[in-house]
Amino acid sequence: QSKNTIKLSFLSFFLSSSSLPLKTLESLDPLMDSFSFCTSKISIIIINILLLSFHQSCSQSIQSTHLLDLMIRDYTIRNFKLNLNTGITQKIHLPSNFSGIDIDTVKLRCGSLRRYGATVGEFHIGSGVTVEPCQERVMLVRQNLGSNWSSIYSTGYNLTDYNYQLVSPVLGLLAYNANPDGVATNPYEVNVVCTDQKPILIDFLSSKASNNPNLNTTTKTNSSVLCACFASNGNTTFSEQASPYVCKGTRQGHYALVTKTEASRKDDGGGGVVTSSTEVDGG
Repeated sequence: QSKNTIKLSFLSFFLSSSSLPLKTLESLDPLMDSFSFCTSKISIIIINILLLSFHQSCSQSIQSTHLLDLMIRDYTIRNFKLNLNTGITQKIHLPSNFSGIDIDTVKLRCGSLRRYGATVGEFHIGSGVTVEPCQERVMLVRQNLGSNWSSIYSTGYNLTDYNYQLVSPVLGLLAYNANPDGVATNPYEVNVVCTDQKPILIDFLSSKASNNPNLNTTTKTNSSVLCACFASNGNTTFSEQASPYVCKGTRQGHYALVTKTEASRKDDGGGGVVTSSTEVDGG
């Protein structure tokens, strides 16, 4: 109907402003069809360009780590394959404007996770873990923010103010409620809690595929390399590595390897080693 409206508008224009014979105007009918087709195509192209610009502006304007988590969660749920069996890891492909972020997800029974633990990417969850609250199943989302997006934690948690710098990508493990027959329609984050005796181990050596030059050149015996845990309340906890390139934690969250900046090491005589967990307020 819109195509006919365009044709009638042009015919009315020519009839009112032109002295061309009616037969000549009728001969323009195929031209009207072509013009209508072209305008429809142009409209679709313009809409696609506007949508692409909108998504790009959204990704470029993300400065909140929490907002980034929510967007990753929504993309994960939207692209989750319902036909996959419980316990099968699925790769989630984000839009190109989130390039550099690597996402894996898996749906597990809470009882099985507690009895056997699980491994998702760089995260090794020991047995005895509890999920609170959990009706029956939980969806784990593992993030590797790579070199493009890890800096959002450096700025959001004011690492430079404490004279620390990232030497690894930021790795995240988040958990959400899940239904037995699929993902939750109203997803919310649940708590994954481990003990100090059986913690979550984060192996940064397996994330070297991110080609982070600082991680590759950092020696295993460098005592200035620390583990940083970024809490959702804005605080950062620094602790020693459990072993070279391996950090440990007792709950879900985001982790990275950090080191003192060169200026800071000169000021404190090359020290700066944290002998026990130290928490700083990033707010």
